[in-house]
Amino acid sequence: ASFGREKESEESEESFDRIEFFQAGELKPNKYEWYSVSEGVADKLQVFPFVVNFLKNYGFGQVSDLSDKKREALRKILIQAVEQKAGILKTTKQVAKLFKGDVVRAEAITRTEIARSENAGLVKAALESGVVDKLEFATAEDERVDGECSKFNGKIYSVENARGILPKHIRCRCSWLPILTK
Repeated sequence: ASFGREKESEESEESFDRIEFFQAGELKPNKYEWYSVSEGVADKLQVFPFVVNFLKNYGFGQVSDLSDKKREALRKILIQAVEQKAGILKTTKQVAKLFKGDVVRAEAITRTEIARSENAGLVKAALESGVVDKLEFATAEDERVDGECSKFNGKIYSVENARGILPKHIRCRCSWLPILTK
C-alpha cells in the first residue's frame, strides 16, 4: 500500500508544510506528527534524525558565494529550524541576514535546502527501515508545479535509485512517498 501525499498548507510561523499520510483506499486522511508515516510504521521510519544528520554533513554545494563562515551559519540556522519545527518565513528571515537582507535569495535557499534535507532524510530512513522498498515521486499537484516535475509525478523508484533526485530545482516542492513492503 502506498502512503502519503504532500499537501501544502497555509504558511505559518509554527510549522513547515505538513505531509498528510493516509493508507491507500482510506476515505479519511489521518494526521500524524511531523515526519511520522503512520502509527503502524512510525517506529520503523523515523525521518527526523536523518534530516538533522544530513544537514550536519551537507556541504551546501548548490549555494553560490558561500564562505566557510556563512556555510556554518546557514547549517546552524537550518538545523535549528528543523529541530524547532520553525516555519519557512521565520527561517527565511534568519537566512536573509547572511545575505545582506536579500530575502528573495534567502527564501529560495531556505525552501530548497529544507526540501533537499527532508527528502534525503526520507530516503535514508527508508533504506534503514526494512518496511519501505520503493518511493513514489509526488508533486504538490497544483498550478504552480514545474513542467519538468509534472513529468515525474507518480513515477516509482527503488529506494536506492531515489538518492539525490529531489529537489529537482530551486524552490522544488516535490517529495517522496514511501511504498511499504508487503
